[in-house]
Amino acid sequence: MNQVLTLETIGDLDGGAAGVAINGELAKAAADLDDRGKDEKPRVVLVRIIMTQVKNGDVDIEVEAAAQLPKYRTAPTRAATRRRGDKTQLTFQSLAPDDPHQSDIEDHTK
Repeated sequence: MNQVLTLETIGDLDGGAAGVAINGELAKAAADLDDRGKDEKPRVVLVRIIMTQVKNGDVDIEVEAAAQLPKYRTAPTRAATRRRGDKTQLTFQSLAPDDPHQSDIEDHTK
């Protein structure tokens, strides 16, 4: 079907792949808001329409869609440095993320 490029027809480009890409990025942003939206940071979905004239005067149209989400960042876990030969290691307590020197129960039952 011959169509005029408009906001309503962008999703039909590349046999509908453009619409799938745009909707996928919208869904990704919505899911992230549902998961971590209380952080009050914006989620942005950018859609770029790239048009390039080719030699015979026709135009190639491409669509890029990308969700920009806040980075995932964990709470800090405190680590201690330990020297083993010529190498330095970082050690931490997985059950006490604020104290790398806290002993394990196994240390007291031996």
